Amino acid sequence: MTKSNSSFISRVIINEAFSKKMAERPHDGLFAFANINRAFQWLDLSSPTKADYLTKILFTKAHCLSHDVNLVTKSSTHIDIIMGFSTGEIIWWEAISQRYTRLNKNGVINKTPVSQIRWIPATENLFLAAHMDGSLVVYDKEKEDVIFNPEEEEAQSNSESTSPNMKPSDKISVLKSVHSRNQKTNPVAMWKLSNQRINAFSFSPDNRHLAVVSEDGTMRIIDYLKEECDEKNYRFGSVGEDCRLCLWDFNVGMLHKPKLLDYIHRRFNHGQLQDRPYSYLESAI
Repeated sequence: MTKSNSSFISRVIINEAFSKKMAERPHDGLFAFANINRAFQWLDLSSPTKADYLTKILFTKAHCLSHDVNLVTKSSTHIDIIMGFSTGEIIWWEAISQRYTRLNKNGVINKTPVSQIRWIPATENLFLAAHMDGSLVVYDKEKEDVIFNPEEEEAQSNSESTSPNMKPSDKISVLKSVHSRNQKTNPVAMWKLSNQRINAFSFSPDNRHLAVVSEDGTMRIIDYLKEECDEKNYRFGSVGEDCRLCLWDFNVGMLHKPKLLDYIHRRFNHGQLQDRPYSYLESAI
């Protein structure tokens, strides 16, 4: 990266005492990585001068909006980091050797900003990026990118297999299946969840399920190997723009009409509300 002539990277600044700092730091010391304006900084929290960065990368126009460290491959001599940018582009960077790869270059797969990016648990190469057009995209850092065309047949078959009781907003449009036979290039998989921005997602402890929250105010629980909305029991916490932290105990069987609404409909059907003003029914509903 230090010798890169890419127009995407403006400058890479490495601490002049980098080798000495790495050799002298304690084995249990902590690193930190921070997105600051158009800069991405690698900090050593075990250093007495924490403000001194080990490496600072300046980007020409793009802002790094999210990043993640691969805990599977992490060691004293290797740190895999992925960064998602306001341009939709993604960079894989190995911090110690300074090697890097640029993915989704010029938005060849998805042109919208990356709101969140995470390594898929227990994998060395795969990561998941949430784009602001409501798409989730699985990438492999070792694969080349190609211009993406949705696999319409797979998207259609998945849509037909989805429960008919589900609203269209609850369905996953599978633009490329994780089980697709075409896995030579990126993306590995692509799912369209919403027409609005995906704000955040999180993997379950068993690494099988995915909780996704969107700008439309919905949260979806996905079995991402089966590529469908899941119907099991869940306990989770959520935070919203109303500054509240909510803890939930939820299953699909709990989704039914409110008792008050059922009560009003029963009385209305038996003619017990016909002599009431319409505003009563409207306000009660």
